[in-house]
Amino acid sequence: MHRVLLRARNLQHLTARSLSDATKAEKIVEISEKSKYAIRTLDNSAPIEKRSLSRGFAMNKFEKDFMIYPEYADSDDVRNIEGYVDVLRKSLELSIDSKSIEKDGKLSSEMLETLRSNEIHSLAIPKDFGGIGMNNKDISKVFEELSLDWNIYTSAHLALQTANLLQIYGSDEQKSKYLKAMAEGKVRPAVAIVKDTNGGKLEETVGPAGKSMINGENLRVIGQHNANFYVIFAENAGEQTCYILDETEMATTDKIKFHRNETIGLKGTDIGRIDITALVTDKNVLGTAGNGAEIAAELSGSGRMPLAAATVGMARRSLRELSIWCNRTNSRSISSRNTG
Repeated sequence: MHRVLLRARNLQHLTARSLSDATKAEKIVEISEKSKYAIRTLDNSAPIEKRSLSRGFAMNKFEKDFMIYPEYADSDDVRNIEGYVDVLRKSLELSIDSKSIEKDGKLSSEMLETLRSNEIHSLAIPKDFGGIGMNNKDISKVFEELSLDWNIYTSAHLALQTANLLQIYGSDEQKSKYLKAMAEGKVRPAVAIVKDTNGGKLEETVGPAGKSMINGENLRVIGQHNANFYVIFAENAGEQTCYILDETEMATTDKIKFHRNETIGLKGTDIGRIDITALVTDKNVLGTAGNGAEIAAELSGSGRMPLAAATVGMARRSLRELSIWCNRTNSRSISSRNTG
């Protein structure tokens, strides 16, 4: 009888324990489901510099893990890109003279040679066309370094955007001709923007002998210094078409006149307006007629990632310099104790 009572008590205990475990499991599942959408919080016991960058600076402490960006899964990829950007960084630091750019209004021959030797203008061009064929992650690492001077950044940015448009919308003939020329440094691209608030216009009309012609004036443009390759957007019957114009292929009657705007900075970049008159054919059309709005959207979207990467690079350099200054400067509390 005693054994029966003991077994019944044990069974009751096990049943209650099983129900308790089941309840706990349900709560754990419920918590885990909620945690998918919950904002993660750092453990308060973690060092202050790991929880807050600014608060760490206030304590003269800096967590270097904040600078690990972007992350790579393959260690070989890390070594390859780190080796490339290390050489690029040293080359840029030796050749860039921002004061001379602002004074002379152009990149020096040393700077241009740095861009050429590191193949900066062919980062996104496939290897089949003589480029490097980098992916977006590698390009981000490169543009972090190019923000050392924003004239350098703009030059590379324009080349990247133009190469991207040619790859997506260009015909086989356009890709073969212009991507190879760009990889060889023969193409200096510029982008002309149609719609602005200052009366710029560019229209497609009928020229001599019934040929198509584009006429534009006061058209806003940004390009590499002495640009010779233009990506422009013309209006026709309410539709917008994108054209590419190579100055080496233009007729003797065609003309492009550039007027530079006065700017504070970016003196090594052509920023201003153009007046243009040029005969065009189907070979000048990028993509198809009427899809200019789509190409313009792609042009705008493709520029966001490099700009963000360059901004990160500039911020990292600022943080690095600030961390060095903070780690070399005594805090007020230490100074007061020493003087006391």
